[in-house]
Amino acid sequence: MSALRLEPAETPPAAPPGAADAAATEEYAFPAAVGQQKFWLLDQIHPGDPAYNLTIRFRVTGPLRTDVAQQAVDEIVRRHEALRTRFVRDGETLLQVVAPPSPVPLPVDDVERDPDPAQAADRAMAAEARRGFNLETGPVFRARLVRRGADEHMLLITIHQIVSDGWSTGIVLREFAALYEAYDAGRPSPLPEPTLQFADFVLWQSEWLQTPAAAAQLAFWQDHLKGVQPVRIPYDESAASSGSAKGSIESILLPRALTDRLTAAGHQHGATLFMSCLSGLSLLLHSRTGQTDLTVSTPTVGRSKTELEPVVGRFANTVVFRTDLSGDPTFVELLDLSRRTVTDVMANQDIPFTQVLESLPTQGQKDRHALFQMHFIFQKAFLTPATAGPIAITPVRSLSPGAMHELNFFMVERDEGWRASCEYNTARYTPETVRGLLDELQRILEAVAADPSRRVSSFRPADTDPPRPAPYPQPVYQNGRSHARVATPPVSEPATPPVNRLEAYLPTPAVATDPGDARVAPRDEYEVRLAEIWRELLRVDRLCVTANFFDLGGYSLLGARLLVRVQQAFGSRLPPTAVYDSPTVERMAELLRGGPLTPRATTGPSPGTGPAEVAPPGRPVPCFFRQPDRPLYGVYHPAAGPVRREGVVLCAPPGHEYMSSHWCFRLLAAELARAGFPVLRYDPSGVGDSGGEFEQARAAEWIGDVGAAARELADRAGVSDVSLVGLRLGAALAYQATAETRVKHLVLWDPVVNGRQYLAGLRRLHARECPGGRGDPAVEELLGYFYPGPLVEELEQFDLTAGRPAAERVSVLLSQGTDAARLLAHLDGERLRPAVRVAREPGPWEAPVDYTRPVLLHDGRRQVVELLSGGA
Repeated sequence: MSALRLEPAETPPAAPPGAADAAATEEYAFPAAVGQQKFWLLDQIHPGDPAYNLTIRFRVTGPLRTDVAQQAVDEIVRRHEALRTRFVRDGETLLQVVAPPSPVPLPVDDVERDPDPAQAADRAMAAEARRGFNLETGPVFRARLVRRGADEHMLLITIHQIVSDGWSTGIVLREFAALYEAYDAGRPSPLPEPTLQFADFVLWQSEWLQTPAAAAQLAFWQDHLKGVQPVRIPYDESAASSGSAKGSIESILLPRALTDRLTAAGHQHGATLFMSCLSGLSLLLHSRTGQTDLTVSTPTVGRSKTELEPVVGRFANTVVFRTDLSGDPTFVELLDLSRRTVTDVMANQDIPFTQVLESLPTQGQKDRHALFQMHFIFQKAFLTPATAGPIAITPVRSLSPGAMHELNFFMVERDEGWRASCEYNTARYTPETVRGLLDELQRILEAVAADPSRRVSSFRPADTDPPRPAPYPQPVYQNGRSHARVATPPVSEPATPPVNRLEAYLPTPAVATDPGDARVAPRDEYEVRLAEIWRELLRVDRLCVTANFFDLGGYSLLGARLLVRVQQAFGSRLPPTAVYDSPTVERMAELLRGGPLTPRATTGPSPGTGPAEVAPPGRPVPCFFRQPDRPLYGVYHPAAGPVRREGVVLCAPPGHEYMSSHWCFRLLAAELARAGFPVLRYDPSGVGDSGGEFEQARAAEWIGDVGAAARELADRAGVSDVSLVGLRLGAALAYQATAETRVKHLVLWDPVVNGRQYLAGLRRLHARECPGGRGDPAVEELLGYFYPGPLVEELEQFDLTAGRPAAERVSVLLSQGTDAARLLAHLDGERLRPAVRVAREPGPWEAPVDYTRPVLLHDGRRQVVELLSGGA
């Protein structure tokens, strides 16, 4: 926010905050901040969920006067507009409406005569903490007193997080103490009138988000979080099987001597206590998961200017620290990495995290927040004991109204020392597991404080077997292209499917998900109007009414906007869960018609087999199979309908075209599966999620990968014949793989015929798109991938006209404008008589690179299915 001037807004959107007469009697509205929209969406999906409450408790000892407490609470709410706010939709814009000041209810629960006043007070406070809010009607602030005796009360303040944060709770406590003391003594408020309100911040933020500084921060986060994978400690089978995110808290007090030693050890290496504890938490997560690419989210205060410090509002933002433990570093090395990571992250903390998430690729993920379920809060106590005349106010340990994260570790410094706690989702973990995590965290911190030279590999969970590393490489992305990061597991260990790979959780539609599939075009006015809305929001040209919203790039916040547009177009308000329960145009149209949601019959001809009933394809199965020294990642699509005896391996092009063609191959795999072919698509070595490093890749390895994929498919599907479909460089690799692999049908789609010409084209494109490079003479950067010298030499020798493919049948599919005359003449000369098809789409391979618009090649995919199904 450094580029903005912090001065009160002269004219807010509806009425000036400083206009005292209007503010005292009228409401006014202004747009919600970007960070508030997440809470609105979550509330729409789970109305009144108490997981989003901020609940703070104070023990008040002394002769409390409830009338004075009431006066103090009323004045706090008058001073801070955020506490008088409700939220409404105006079209697609979320507005916050500030109400004029009015008395705040302050009920008193008297439990003094209860047989057990302490337990009765706890029950009353727990019930209050778990009461939800109605964001549309308000209020979003509550206060309550529980009387345990003449001189002992509990004060409970509950605020929805959409208008408040931890820092704001400290403001409320300090102002309550100052106001109570003054009013009890008969004096007026000692507090100066606020010069800024949250509305001012929202206006400034909206301006700042249009600046180059905001764009630079967003670019940092897109690079920082490329290829991120969720970190997940295995769930407890014995945990409560509730669908709601109920929360509880376990806590331990760390010895002051331990935190003092950690502080001193950190200072010796230029690190703070926060950096030391973050590194310790990373060791804990690694020891419990085996993962080396670890992400931990944490909140920031979000008040980059001192003028904002006395303002109540939702300023807090989220940032993510990403730690790489590969290479078995020492704790000292880990501290240095944490220090650099924290420095970089905090220099880019102003961009709203919601906006960061919206800019990330969806990979079918309905809620990107689910990627970051390990949370860490580290802070000096916002709430400290205070005196207010004759009474003493002491903060009491928080209650958990609900868990926003699966595991939320937090460390808070109090008078007695640093308290390490963990709020957890009781539907996922048991108290025993969480206490074990906290105990292990303390042991790790004690170990590194005593010997910072210890390596990561020396930390193992107590009383358990050493964890096996993840059986797949965690991806790292360079300019949008993925590379493997971790070392490959030993060959002797069997590869198992990943448990947390996003693709394993993608929703599988009951029918086609091809946005260009004309067979299921809109069929009535409901579907036509819905499809128009979907196309505009999802930015696709054609849309199949059975395509899944999330498979097409949708996500939770975009889903909320979709429902608003639907309400505007049809006058019907669908439930917030409609985008999850009915995620296709077809199903959503059924909701709008008010008819039953019955599955549509899917019968029709299967290409090459005659009329037959076609069952929906089976769920894609992520899998790993092996070359001798590295795992290859693939996705197996079982056949549907009349199953053929022929399987198909899809050979993706390594390099930058791997990214742009991913969705094309994914859709093609589903289409071939519906046509009765079992299909395996895979990532070549050093690409995507397969083992190895691209900078060490060799063309000979990639050719061997084709054969390994063919053998895997034959074993997995039990087929006797395997056909290969290769695109671009993948086609050239498949062509050469036929020398060692028996292939029934080889489909060459826009093949790279001459390697030297291919590399020249990449260099031209690189010079135009991203001039400059790493400057390493041994490695050539081409569009974000680093080609080692030996690989370049191999590719320069590629010439498909110098050999003969050993396949029973060869087909060539060309996009408009693709020149393959030399190859066709060569194949004719070899008497192979290939089938030649020309697709309607132009070849995109020389066009500017745009990873936001995948290359789908609708007609090309259709023709591949026809060629393999026996079409002439």
